Amino acid sequence: KNIINFVDNHYNKFYIIIICIIIGMDLPEVIKATNEVVDWFTLGLYLRLTYEELETIEKNYPGDIKRCRQKMLNSWISSGNATWSALRNVLRKMNEGAVADKIEEMYLTK
Repeated sequence: KNIINFVDNHYNKFYIIIICIIIGMDLPEVIKATNEVVDWFTLGLYLRLTYEELETIEKNYPGDIKRCRQKMLNSWISSGNATWSALRNVLRKMNEGAVADKIEEMYLTK
């Protein structure tokens, strides 16, 4: 049973790394770029994560905004729908223009 859990955990991490390479988004970079966003729950809803998934994250890390944001972003990237432009657009909808501008400047303007 321990070996199965080990393989499952490492397979999931490998899968996330592959997705990050394919879509060009690195989880630490996304976390860094969104560090100023306090309302991680609303951000997750805009990024089309389910309410139930976000509630589970909140329940697992009560009061830990940073950790909740990290887990939410990890789930979003794992969905395969993550792009810098989608993140920028959602942040603009949330009136997080300064963060959206920073993402555009750092990751979308080449």
